[in-house]
Amino acid sequence: MLMHFLRGLSELGFYYALAGTVAAVFGGSLALWALLVQSGCFALSAALQKRGWVRWLAVLPAAVPFFLPGAVRADWIAALPGLGYLVWMIRREDYGLSWSRGADVFSMLWKVCIPFALLFSVYGGVKSLTAQGLPAFLLAAVSSVLLLRSIRHGPEVYRQRSYQLLNGVSLALLLALAWLASTDWFLNGLWAVYARVVLPVLQTVLMAVSLAGAVLFLLVFGLVMWLISLVSEAAWVETEAAAAQGELTKQVREVAGSGAEWLERVVLLLLVAAGAAALFYFFRWMTRRRADRAWVHGAGDRLSPAEAARRREPTRLPRTYAGRIRGQYRRFLRHCRKRGIEIEASDTSEEVEAKARRRLVDRGAELADLRLLYRKARYQGTATREEYARVKKLCGELQKEL
Repeated sequence: MLMHFLRGLSELGFYYALAGTVAAVFGGSLALWALLVQSGCFALSAALQKRGWVRWLAVLPAAVPFFLPGAVRADWIAALPGLGYLVWMIRREDYGLSWSRGADVFSMLWKVCIPFALLFSVYGGVKSLTAQGLPAFLLAAVSSVLLLRSIRHGPEVYRQRSYQLLNGVSLALLLALAWLASTDWFLNGLWAVYARVVLPVLQTVLMAVSLAGAVLFLLVFGLVMWLISLVSEAAWVETEAAAAQGELTKQVREVAGSGAEWLERVVLLLLVAAGAAALFYFFRWMTRRRADRAWVHGAGDRLSPAEAARRREPTRLPRTYAGRIRGQYRRFLRHCRKRGIEIEASDTSEEVEAKARRRLVDRGAELADLRLLYRKARYQGTATREEYARVKKLCGELQKEL
């Protein structure tokens, strides 16, 4: 549960670092509560993943942030996409602990959140950023580090009590730091440092960039106007005369007055559409499967992407009992794919077992037995006639049930 709680904090924290900041501008103050509750719900559903529909009961506590005192519309709007992501992950039974996925999330986290924070703070949103965005970013970043540090080892390492105790203490300190970062006295001190040191530097840089852009724009605009005047000098003379009489000014004001309201609506609609599209692509990126990259359920026989690519093409197997077992296992994998089980070229035998177990809930012992016999034949190159007969029988039974 702790490992899946860390995964929830890292992935949902990425979202709430951005959405919580924007919600705080409109009076929202409960992004951290939504992040903690939804991450806890994901961890609880992971603990119940083998109990069928019972895992859906873990979604119920996710409604708590909507009824907390002080919740406003901005909090609800910010929490709904996170809730949708939680429901989608539970529906897909996506409980894998992937090092490659965690590395992708961490890499994108700082690349997106740091520029977002700089731009947001320059335009006067530093208090909203530090109140909601900064604590969520801290939770996401440190949770990602703890998760990556753990799942680079196998379950036999990260499930040790001492290892999880260290993770638990680290997480408790992280939560305390996030709470500290959202207190008024901390924010006031941070604001004082920001206003006196950081903001002047950022404004100077932004002013220099804006000045350079303005000069470039004026040069280009002047060049364009000069070219237009050469091509249509007569039209410009007529336009200047109309402006002198006040007719052009009157027409422009009438058009601007009638179109200003429509322009505002169109801009607002475009902003809403852009925000919705950004959310859609963000969560689609979060939920997509990383092809040719290992989903870690243990150290086991995990392949690198290069090794997985090299082994895509079937090789001729030796006519030994070990080779025959590998052939049976290949046919079992092809049958799983035909029955809708998504198996990647880089999946390990442990990952194949985990995916098949979702369809063959009552066949856990047989799947584990098949995996152990296959790994012995694959990596030790030895097998007996009895082991081959056992694998052949297991594959036949499992394929029939699929």
